[in-house]
Amino acid sequence: MPISMTSTAPGMPAEAYDGATVDVAEPLRRSAGFISHAAQISRDGVTVTELWETREQRQQWFDTLVRPHLPPGTPEPTVVDVRNALSR
Repeated sequence: MPISMTSTAPGMPAEAYDGATVDVAEPLRRSAGFISHAAQISRDGVTVTELWETREQRQQWFDTLVRPHLPPGTPEPTVVDVRNALSR
């Protein structure tokens, strides 16, 4: 079942997000189960929402390539089941 993941990075400036995406954009696109990624930048920080084919595929990506680079105290993302996910 598809899932939606929402993660917040309080206080992260847009430039830091932009720098991080340089390294992860292509591996993310090639990851099994990845559907889409969208980021919102506000004065409060960065909010990222991703769609994945399964919870397990997203968890594998996160545990392997994201979690090791997060600072201590980073909030856990919210992951919810999605009824349907469409893309181009």
